[in-house]
Amino acid sequence: MAKILLTVDDIPDEVTIPLLDYLLEQGIRPVMFTIGDLAEKNYDTLLYVLKKGIVVGNHSWTHPDFSTISYEECIEEIERTEALLNKAYADAGVERRYKLFRFPFLNKGGENKEKLQQYLRDKGFTKVDDRGVTAAGYIDGNHNNEIDTCCSYDIMEYMVRPGQMTIDDIIKRLDRDEPGQDIIGDSGEHLVLFHSHKDTDVEAPGYYKTIIGHLLERGAEFVEPKML
Repeated sequence: MAKILLTVDDIPDEVTIPLLDYLLEQGIRPVMFTIGDLAEKNYDTLLYVLKKGIVVGNHSWTHPDFSTISYEECIEEIERTEALLNKAYADAGVERRYKLFRFPFLNKGGENKEKLQQYLRDKGFTKVDDRGVTAAGYIDGNHNNEIDTCCSYDIMEYMVRPGQMTIDDIIKRLDRDEPGQDIIGDSGEHLVLFHSHKDTDVEAPGYYKTIIGHLLERGAEFVEPKML
């Protein structure tokens, strides 16, 4: 039986509350990552998430590709979102015990990668406990030794768009069993990336119920993520 540590990016938007409510109804507690400018626009939704006891991490302010901006701009993206998160935790009346960061597009900054890793360590960031994740691509990419929260499997439901992928394509991809590829399969522990996207919900209403429900039917066990 596969074990899944579920993380959800790009909160908060119109889908965030129904998505989170559904997950909690299924006994699934994800870690969620917020984009700062979305949080500023949907502040009450962010507070709702925090009051539900969900750990919320930093996903930058505007979701840029960190390899295309300067180191100083990267730091500004992180610190502006940090300030908003600190305020939101305080306004929600919830202690902020963990500082997590996920790079937009999982791009770790190109030539600034090592400097950014050191910055995150120096500023007291931690990550989702990934010591049980053994996917080859995750280990080969050295993600287990870095301080940001990456993923071992990207569901890619954000590709459900006209002319790109359908929800059926996503389900088929989840079920694939091709040697040499990182797959969820029926065993092992997986750090899984999912998204809160209203545009996906327009194309495939209730997409999160379809995808998560399928994994549950397959016997996947969603385990509550712990932090290092």
